[in-house]
Amino acid sequence: MSQRRVLSADYLTSHIDDINQQMRHIVLEKVMVRRTRSNIQHEPRYAGEIHFPQLLDPTDRTYQMSPEVLMLFVDTYKKLVDTPTANLKEDNPDMFDGSGLRYARYRAIEYCPSYKITSGKTAKHMADSLAGIYQTHMVKRLESSFDAFRKSLHTLLDATNGMIKMFKEDKVIIAPELNVKKLQADGMELDEIIELAIGKGFEQNEIVFRAADFKPDFLPMLEYDAEVLDKLCKRWDKVKSDPKLDLFVRMLEDELFDKSKNLEGKLVVFSESVDTVNYLEKELKERLHRNDILAVCAKNRNRLRETIQANFDAKYKKEWRNDYNIIITSDVLAEGVNLHRANVIVNYDSPWNATRLMQRIGRVNRIGSTADAIYNYMFYPSDPGDAIISLKKNSLIKLQSFHSALGEDTRIYSHEEMVHEFKLFNADVRDETDRNFELIRDVRHLHDTNPTLYRKIKQLPPKSRCCRIENSKLKIENSTVTYLSSDFKKAFYLVGESIRELSFLEAADIFYAEPDEKAVPFGDSESLHYEQVQTSLKQYTLDQQREHQDDKPKIGSKDNDAKKAAAFLREVRPLLDDEGRHTVDQLKHLVERGTYNQLADALIRMSKKQKKEPAPIIKILEQLEDLDSRYGQPQTETTTKQVALTTADIILSETFK
Repeated sequence: MSQRRVLSADYLTSHIDDINQQMRHIVLEKVMVRRTRSNIQHEPRYAGEIHFPQLLDPTDRTYQMSPEVLMLFVDTYKKLVDTPTANLKEDNPDMFDGSGLRYARYRAIEYCPSYKITSGKTAKHMADSLAGIYQTHMVKRLESSFDAFRKSLHTLLDATNGMIKMFKEDKVIIAPELNVKKLQADGMELDEIIELAIGKGFEQNEIVFRAADFKPDFLPMLEYDAEVLDKLCKRWDKVKSDPKLDLFVRMLEDELFDKSKNLEGKLVVFSESVDTVNYLEKELKERLHRNDILAVCAKNRNRLRETIQANFDAKYKKEWRNDYNIIITSDVLAEGVNLHRANVIVNYDSPWNATRLMQRIGRVNRIGSTADAIYNYMFYPSDPGDAIISLKKNSLIKLQSFHSALGEDTRIYSHEEMVHEFKLFNADVRDETDRNFELIRDVRHLHDTNPTLYRKIKQLPPKSRCCRIENSKLKIENSTVTYLSSDFKKAFYLVGESIRELSFLEAADIFYAEPDEKAVPFGDSESLHYEQVQTSLKQYTLDQQREHQDDKPKIGSKDNDAKKAAAFLREVRPLLDDEGRHTVDQLKHLVERGTYNQLADALIRMSKKQKKEPAPIIKILEQLEDLDSRYGQPQTETTTKQVALTTADIILSETFK
């Protein structure tokens, strides 16, 4: 890295730091509460209660390409991003010589005046958006792995040739919802695709166009793209080396499983590309002769959940297993799972969303980690690639903004990040977390100082009850507090003139008694106690039924909300990659079955917000993946049993006279 580039990065982070620190002082300190891990560890009240592993500074790895491969790599980048702005004229077919791709396959609506636009956007705006998304996709694949990029090149060539074939047959289909590209790749004839579309409710004149319906420069543009792609495919098919993979294999053999770093012998590898995930699995198994490698993506995540937990989750309740010690995954596991039996993580490619990088590291950097330190390895974008797309610079800008505005105690992505420790909270103000810790300390103190009383309390039988004098401090009289429990639900209720469910901390305050307080006889309050406990039981049953009903599937529902949600999914599906489309297909299946009311509602809210304030497609994909993780779990027999209505056990009850 040159001295000029280092100074530029230093200036960039310093400038961002100044701006965001001002924003923190003026705005965030007044409206936000945030604790970093360092804040918590330096608070005396948490001393000895919580242990965090130390996240070490990122370790960067850069692979070196041979001169021939580097030349191809740079030339390919230019072809991907140097998109001409002028239209190709029939009388000047050489206008694009030496220029980049037009991504014409994704510009059909721009060059077809007969195509009806229903979204309110111009055809050119939509075409620019689609072409830009695919251009970004191709660049990301090139940075991910040669194998993933090679496959994407052939896919784009096949798609482009497929549209050229439609022109020759004078039947050009424009129907994003059908994924015509895939249907053609699967060998389906155009007439079969048209019949399929009609069967799904499309009008033929809305999706099938004649070659004459397009502007005259569109077909030559397609043919130009096909020629460029064909040459690139032939050149990349000859590349047999993979310097990035070679370096990764050496790292696996030399340092990633060094016992001084990797105590458990576990490794987590992230990539944005599913093809790269599958490629790495295959190559590492062959090169390293290992059978303990697990590849995870959206298609198998739910099926492998138990396996992932047993092998990588330090909080797994059952017996730990070591069937798999290397997990290679797409960002489908960047949220919602614990992988903290591992303390070494490799980012095989840099995510374009800086937040995603933080989420990746968060899978291993967790309370309960079996190691004291977390090792974070980064494969940065190539120098020629980053010079064109500025991925590293953009990631650094986003992360530095987080650090400067909100506070951070570790570097995530680069040594150039500036981290600060400060408090966005008042240490003298207790919240629920603080009070829970205080209760835990009280219980431990009782255990250590009075083990006889501790055992007596622990051995209290169910349905233990007592009567107490009114609590004037909390203004409780002629009332009963009850703790009810079942496999489905645990709840505290306070019954007096009315009934309400209590939080754990509210109930703890009411149950609390000084050591010298004595219970009093029930006397006339016996019947009141019984009635109020029965009222709690009835309310528990009602609450359980209500919660069960909220989660209960509505099989076969075809209401308007489901239709609106499905329409939104159809609209965004063409903009996503294969894994994103798989996520959409899973959600669409749930919506069309009417499985969850909440899912349809969430998608409708996304649709409305997208129309008012359009978000980048990567943000939409993140939201869809989040919905899939919440609603896409297969219902098992165990799940069914858990939601079956059950009778609660009365654990404790106290009546205040």
